[in-house]
Amino acid sequence: MNRVLRVARREYAAQVRTKGFLLSLLLFPVLFSGSTIAFVLLKDRVDTADKRIAVLDHSGIVAESLLAAAEERNAEEILDEQGVQTKPRYLFESLAPEEDVAAQKLALSDRVRRRELHAFFEVGPDVLHPEIEGGDTGLRYYSENPLKSEVRSWLWWPVNQRLIEIRAREEGLDPQVVARVTGRIGTESMGLLSRDAATGELSGGQRTGELEAILAPMAVMMILFIMTLMGALPLLGSTMEEKSLRIAEVLLGTISPFGLMLGKLLGGVAVSLTILSFYSVVAYAVSSFTGSVALVPFALLPWLVAITLASLLMFGAVAAAVGASCNDQAEASARTPLVIVPILIPMFIWFPILQDPLGGFATAASLVPPFTPALMTLRLASPASVPLWQPVVGFLGVLLFTLATVWGGARVFRAGILMQGQAPNLRTMLRWVFGR
Repeated sequence: MNRVLRVARREYAAQVRTKGFLLSLLLFPVLFSGSTIAFVLLKDRVDTADKRIAVLDHSGIVAESLLAAAEERNAEEILDEQGVQTKPRYLFESLAPEEDVAAQKLALSDRVRRRELHAFFEVGPDVLHPEIEGGDTGLRYYSENPLKSEVRSWLWWPVNQRLIEIRAREEGLDPQVVARVTGRIGTESMGLLSRDAATGELSGGQRTGELEAILAPMAVMMILFIMTLMGALPLLGSTMEEKSLRIAEVLLGTISPFGLMLGKLLGGVAVSLTILSFYSVVAYAVSSFTGSVALVPFALLPWLVAITLASLLMFGAVAAAVGASCNDQAEASARTPLVIVPILIPMFIWFPILQDPLGGFATAASLVPPFTPALMTLRLASPASVPLWQPVVGFLGVLLFTLATVWGGARVFRAGILMQGQAPNLRTMLRWVFGR
């Protein structure tokens, strides 16, 4: 056991004493959360340039009220309390439909391309009575960018308010009464309440935002991803290097193949726990400074430590086995996806899982052993209350899968660490695992 610990200490020191390790420790969070950081920094930076929109009103009942609503908005909503403009002005121009409407819309499209217009808005002739079968009741917004537009979203309200007003008059109803009856109230997002078992006091029920619900789970999953990547992936390169330089032959004169692999895995685990300790201290310091300690899920720390140990042993065994099957850097680079792809897959599906952490897809995906560490941690860090049996079953599944992976990886490692020449294919590696 003493020799295993020496290998682990050597593997740990070889990684953490490099400048690359320190640089990765600082840069990885920026790289993987760059879009979120950019969103937070830029969310209040709005393009205040005027937005010119042409209105092609075939119904003849919308354009005038739309222009009036835009003037009211420009007068009351675009300046903050200090008188600084924070939103763009909407400048509408009303155009009469021409005989050749297609040619007119082409001309307007060209104006948009020349940046003379931000967009143009077309109102169908039958928009007042959508119940007319076969009528043109469309509201069409033409622009270069099909993504969500603040102008397009704003148009919905004044247009429909005008249509409701005209329909009310046609039915002999007072438009003001109709406006009161059909008035809408927004919905605030609130957290659930809980009662303290010791004091009986109620807590929670505070206003929450989407960013708050996303930030903590994503940060926890990102930390787990970084720990796995920095703890497991280097084992592939170090094993391949020791094999190609014949260092492994010397080491195996004093320690068994399994002992050598176990030492490497323990060194990788130590690297990951170092990373976890660093980020935990940073998270506590930042949250204390910003007064957001309640948002940091420190209660997940024991789970994170346990699942990190299993995850590192699982992916580290695969990395060491793949490294033992390679003879040079080219072969190692070609086989790196065998290790990295299972680690990356949770990063591709984290958002739909976070949207519905208690749904069937989220539950099933988080119980698949290679994905359980990242996805179950993501679900546990979300505001939803995940049933206790799910993380328990997930951890047991990871534990069993880890034991099987370490066992299979050890057999491949033992067979491949001294083999030179052509790299074994997948069939040969499977024979090493299940053969005698």
